[in-house]
Amino acid sequence: MAVYKLLLDESGNFDNRNERYIIIGGVLFDEKNQEKLEKIFIPLHKHVCNVFGCKELHGSKNKELYKYVASIVGAIDEISPVIFVVDKKKSFIFDKYDKKSFKYNKAIEHLINKMLNDGLIKQKDKLYIKIDKINLNKLEQHNLHTYLPNQFDFVKEVVEEDSRNSICLQIADLIVNRFSKKTRCKLSSIEVKMLNPKIYCFLSETIDDYLKE
Repeated sequence: MAVYKLLLDESGNFDNRNERYIIIGGVLFDEKNQEKLEKIFIPLHKHVCNVFGCKELHGSKNKELYKYVASIVGAIDEISPVIFVVDKKKSFIFDKYDKKSFKYNKAIEHLINKMLNDGLIKQKDKLYIKIDKINLNKLEQHNLHTYLPNQFDFVKEVVEEDSRNSICLQIADLIVNRFSKKTRCKLSSIEVKMLNPKIYCFLSETIDDYLKE
């Protein structure tokens, strides 16, 4: 049995019809490797912030930051970068959920199932999920925090955290903001090859629509 941590952010909005896709993604790692990863990412974060004169790494504000982090993340065997793509134009199931928390819950539920099928995690493992803070009321926060643990015995916790307090959430932000909300993703690009992520799509047809060799 392993204890995994999955840190997620999103790029796009379920309600924005000017964007075809919403991207949810981030990093998965075994908790036993956390100390090793901290020794890599804490000084990396400090260095990159000093170079760019910032306190937080934001992919939407400065896309250049991605290339300074992606090659390092992609080269670490103990980390699995993950990307989940939802085509809002064709994924009609999300239209029936009138609450933002329901949409996120279902998207992450499908991501978890794909990770299970791919062998990234197993039913006997434990999974702790941390999400960059979403603007939700108290009722929706409760739903976000309780739905997935009720669906999967191995999901032990779902929490939100301000990315300012989490280097890994900032890395998740850089990752998801590299993937387009409007156009196709070119798998042969140097940027994607450096990161070497696991890319999953909610619909199988999205693989052909969104991913380009």
